[in-house]
Amino acid sequence: IRPYKCELCEKAFTQRCSLESHMRKIHGVHQHYAYRQRRSKIFVCEDCGYTSSRPDEYFLHVRQHHPTSPALRRYY
Repeated sequence: IRPYKCELCEKAFTQRCSLESHMRKIHGVHQHYAYRQRRSKIFVCEDCGYTSSRPDEYFLHVRQHHPTSPALRRYY
């Protein structure tokens, strides 16, 4: 999963610093982020790759689409 996407060319990265480096080197754009701000956790479905930043949406997805998933047993 690559949550950091370049808005100029759609290339995606797993780390924010990689996106910043790409923006600087490829597009000449300097972006400044508040590094003290914590990134929200991303919940990833192990069965199909669905992602959500909200745990309730994630668990609803797993219950509806993968009712026998081991992920449900871990959290309930």
